[in-house]
Amino acid sequence: MKTINKKQNIFKKLTPKTVLVIAMLLVCIGIIFYFSIQRFMPSRVMTDKSTLFQLKENQIPLIYQFEQSSDFAVQNKNEYYFPISFINHYIDSRFFLDEIEQKLLYALPDQLLEFSITEETQTGQPKFLTFQENLYLSSIFIQEYTDFFYQVYEDKPARIVVYPKDIPLAQATVKKKTALRVKEGIKSATIEKINKNQSVYIIDSSQTWSLIQTETGFIGYIPNQNFTKKEDKIFSSSKIVDYKNIQKPYPIKLGWHQVTTKKANDNLENILKQTKGLNTISPTWFFLSDEKGNIESLATPEYVQKAHSLNLEVWGLIENIKYQIDEWNLFTSTANRKRLVNTLIQEALRCDLDGLNVDIEALNERAAPAYLQFLRELSIACRQHSLVLSIDNYVPSPSSAFYNRKEQGIIADYIMIMAYDEHYASSPTPGSVASLPFVSDGIVDTLKEVPKEKVITAIPFYARIWKEENGKLSSESLSLQRIQQLIQEKNLSLNWLDNIGQYYTEYMEGNSNRKIWIEDGTSLDLKMKLIQEHQLAGVACWKLGLETPDVWNIIDNYLH
Repeated sequence: MKTINKKQNIFKKLTPKTVLVIAMLLVCIGIIFYFSIQRFMPSRVMTDKSTLFQLKENQIPLIYQFEQSSDFAVQNKNEYYFPISFINHYIDSRFFLDEIEQKLLYALPDQLLEFSITEETQTGQPKFLTFQENLYLSSIFIQEYTDFFYQVYEDKPARIVVYPKDIPLAQATVKKKTALRVKEGIKSATIEKINKNQSVYIIDSSQTWSLIQTETGFIGYIPNQNFTKKEDKIFSSSKIVDYKNIQKPYPIKLGWHQVTTKKANDNLENILKQTKGLNTISPTWFFLSDEKGNIESLATPEYVQKAHSLNLEVWGLIENIKYQIDEWNLFTSTANRKRLVNTLIQEALRCDLDGLNVDIEALNERAAPAYLQFLRELSIACRQHSLVLSIDNYVPSPSSAFYNRKEQGIIADYIMIMAYDEHYASSPTPGSVASLPFVSDGIVDTLKEVPKEKVITAIPFYARIWKEENGKLSSESLSLQRIQQLIQEKNLSLNWLDNIGQYYTEYMEGNSNRKIWIEDGTSLDLKMKLIQEHQLAGVACWKLGLETPDVWNIIDNYLH
């Protein structure tokens, strides 16, 4: 019997048109299947690595804390050089360039090192290079004085990864070979392949992808499933600089004595009559008088002798308010700074002072690094002569961050928070001189940068009466004594403002509306409670002679 092939029979019955339709249908299915698979296939496109960096001729990109710096390194033979601007900002601000005298300074706790910018390293390489009018420091020179963690990668594009010291970096290990991608998603281009067990630093994470930096300095994305649990890695400092600061074995209770003439020194005993428990007095004796580092002095040994006989230490104050000078010209010159430091120390020794109090206000931000260098150099001299160095600072704010309280808190013995003038004399709106939240925030924010045992909070012995008349606002400073007299004279009713921590009153005088946020024993008690709660080094008071007698019992209750 003949066997019939049914499949052959079926195809024989198909017309050419039907076969074409079937063929086209199969092609379409194949195309759909191909693109469906491609949709789930990772991209194999490799990106051009040079596009990941802003490259300049003869300059090497610097990657710090997961981003490229605006500064670049340069290479000279086999040595790498880093711009002083980068080193000052990220590594160590104690390298100071005197552009006038063309030398580099480095302040240690007990001495000031000076280097000619033509000096060489031990390998015969120059310590410094000038490139495009900027000073660059040899990495060998930098590492003589400070911890400097970096890694050079010479494959193209050449780059240097600099690691922050004493800051935890989230590190993880890659579990299997994976692609580092420019963006989230498998369709993004690949920067490079990361091998199994390679370490990476986690910058940020979403639900499925993480932004990471490889140890080779490239930044991109990998799936979360491809790395192990994060652990902190810290590049720890080994070069610990020991600043031997003076710390009194008792809480500081300081009063500023405003002295404007030498004759005013004779008022010491009178100004102290109603005080209680005061252990330190700071007369306003020294005034910056010119840009050469000269000062006007009202100091007398007799004043100090009298204060010592009353068991008071004397910290002479230096200020920049009386005479308008250009702090930039003063502090940027090493010769001028040296003259100022030497003069202050000579005056301190002549009068047998116990310390100095630096009150430089309204500083131009441009002069801030040079002012900080002055403080370092003054701290060296104070340390050599066992003089207390205290520095006055505003309540922290973005506009005063350039004062660098963190560095001040290392080199100085005490940091004063001037916790007043929340609303100053010419404020556009009336308000408290020192509300409780203002003082509290000042303390908390200062403690983020300065150890508590060095922090002294300065409180006001004054408030302001605000006068609103014909749409114009003015103010007048009143002592605590005068405020109490005014309340009695006018028989004023007082309203307690719990959110401010002060009493408030207002009244009409003629066509003028008067407002006072009152500073008194009750409000100062709350401020002293803050000082006690934060275990600070003490309190300072501006100024002696404005207070009411009760405040000294309050201060003494909190600081024994």
